[in-house]
This record gives sequence, C-alpha cells and structure tokens, in this order.
Amino acid sequence: MNIDVQSFKAINVSSDILVIGFFNEKAPPKGLAGEMDWILNSSLSSLVKSGKISGKVGEVVLMSSGRTKTPKIFWVGLGKREAFSPPVILKFAADLYERLEQVGAKEAYLDLWDIEGCRMDFFSALNAFLNGIFEDQKDPQRVPAIDLTFHARDKERVKEMNRTLKEINLKSILSFRAGHELSSQTK
Repeated sequence: MNIDVQSFKAINVSSDILVIGFFNEKAPPKGLAGEMDWILNSSLSSLVKSGKISGKVGEVVLMSSGRTKTPKIFWVGLGKREAFSPPVILKFAADLYERLEQVGAKEAYLDLWDIEGCRMDFFSALNAFLNGIFEDQKDPQRVPAIDLTFHARDKERVKEMNRTLKEINLKSILSFRAGHELSSQTK
C-alpha cells in the first residue's frame, strides 16, 4: 500500500477508480464532486434530487464513465457536513476498502476529507481511515494492497499533506493494526 497526495482536476485523474465524497445536503456538490457531476451531466445531482441517494454516511454508488481517464467512480456519502469527523471516517472506511477490492482496484484516487468547508487534520483523518480498514480485517497478517492517492484542493495543501506523510514512518503504516496511532519520525 502506497499513500500519496495530489491535486488534479477530475477530468485529469488517471486511476482504477475515483472515490468522491458528498454530503447529505440540498446544495449542489462543490470542488471535485462538482466537477465530476458536471462532467457526468449532473448524474449525482439527479440521483439526489430524485431521492435515490441522500449522502448518508456509508452510502456508495458505483458509476462508469467514458468521459474521463478513470473508468469507475464511487460516490460516497459522508453524512451531514457539520458532523463530519474522524469517527465518521472510521465508520465507513472498512466497507469502502472492501468495495474497492471487490471491483478489482489496484489504485484509487480519493476525495474524502479535504473538501471545501471541512478542513480536517490530515493526520487524524488518515489514522481514522487506516483504523477503519484494519478494524474489519479477517486476517490480521494481510497487508492491504491498494495504492491510495488522496486529493487536496490546492498545491499548498498537497505540500502540507505530503510533508505529513514523510514524517510518518512508512513501516508504521505497513505494520498498522486497528486501535493504534501512526508513529511519526519527528514526534
């Protein structure tokens, strides 16, 4: 499992799957979610408007697209914007990772927590995501194999998040088990 942070326009993401979070709210999606919704002719907005999806935590919709470099898109419900936090990430991470494995993803580009209006601490969010993945592992010796690239809104956030990743002992990620914290080389 490799972990990276980048800032691409939705149309330029090249991965096995694009994972985009959206909130349970009436407002149209913004940021990467808004870009992808526009590229796909308001497919997310239409599903929300029709009541077929709502954005509740853990809700996942798989779509395919011939209009982007990434053939598959997972829309992932993040719940209410004001309640979004590391415990919410912990709640949906295992299910999301299992779904990524089920669709055969080897790499995924995720826009889950650096979303406009939700400036969440990357270190805490990554801890919650990894705890969520490992919490549900049936084989504790199994190391997740999907490479994860997290989206950041701008170049400064990319630099900040990648600095955080460099501080984390990558052996810590590979030996990570649920209920633990990542260790930083600079703590």
